Amino acid sequence: MIAPPSSHTSGRCYEWEIGYSPDEVTPAPLPTVVEELTATGQPSSDLRRGPIDAEALVRSGIPEGARNDTLTRLAGSLAANSPTYAAVAPIVDWVNRKNPKAPPLPEIEIEKIVRSIVEKEQRKRAMQARADLVITDNGSGPELSRLPDDERLSLAREIWSRFGVVCSDWYVLTSDKPEFVLVTPELEAIFENLLSPMIVRHRVAHLLHILMPILKAAAWEPIAIQLIKLAREEPVIDSRASETVGEWIEEYARAYKAREWEPGRRRDMLSGGPIVYDGRLSFRLAHFRTFIEAAYGEKLLPRQVASLLKRAGGTRERIRVTPEGDQARVWSLSTYIGEDRIDREGSGGHVDTE
Repeated sequence: MIAPPSSHTSGRCYEWEIGYSPDEVTPAPLPTVVEELTATGQPSSDLRRGPIDAEALVRSGIPEGARNDTLTRLAGSLAANSPTYAAVAPIVDWVNRKNPKAPPLPEIEIEKIVRSIVEKEQRKRAMQARADLVITDNGSGPELSRLPDDERLSLAREIWSRFGVVCSDWYVLTSDKPEFVLVTPELEAIFENLLSPMIVRHRVAHLLHILMPILKAAAWEPIAIQLIKLAREEPVIDSRASETVGEWIEEYARAYKAREWEPGRRRDMLSGGPIVYDGRLSFRLAHFRTFIEAAYGEKLLPRQVASLLKRAGGTRERIRVTPEGDQARVWSLSTYIGEDRIDREGSGGHVDTE
């Protein structure tokens, strides 16, 4: 701003025009918000900084000159709790459309406001995550990979939450090429290269529809190292196990002479092995897992056995096991050995695999 007595390039000085100097003009009135600050030290309630209630905004309305600023602060308040576009945009758009005091801002303006605020909050959380987490290789903290599984999962959830991701489970499938698996309430995302921020960001955006902040490799690397250390290891099921699960099921049914369910028997009949229930082979996963380990020396986790059973066409069900309606949770298959190979005649009604 140029004002008297500033110098002009001509060498002369600026002067007030006659009748327009500060001493000759009445000052404009102060804005209401400034008067309130002068009197109370605080702005009026509708302009006060801090959390904003969307419904209260709709009831009170937003003046035309304050729409952008107020909706920006609303987006910030919402993003502080859940920094995702899907969580923030619908509420901000609703307040914008329902505003009784002024016409709504264009949709493109709302999208710009929300994306700007969400990305800002995600960047802030990412930087905070980097500051909070300690790289343990330097000996300044406990070795993360040696912590109990539940503590490691809790820390992993905290890291992912800073990027707006709800993490239900976090583990690595160990093989020649390890794969890191992020389990969310909706689906699973697999990362083959966790050290590349661009690959991780693209995968999260594509599968989870969450926009992570753009981080340079140097900023992402310490976070990725933490996640790698926190991932619980689960060995990949080898191809032999996958190919022979059918044989295991047949041998399991034959070894325990799977009998057809007898009405009136208590559920402890299942604890002795598989049964034939409504033409389906039914059994408890824990019992089948114990059989695999004893008969074949294969030590598989419950998750892995369940995966194998799904491949074999198995489903998890509840079956009625007593006349009173008591139920048991079992895995059932449309008998892998075939309906015509179940001998219901004679003692025990055993399964004949010959």
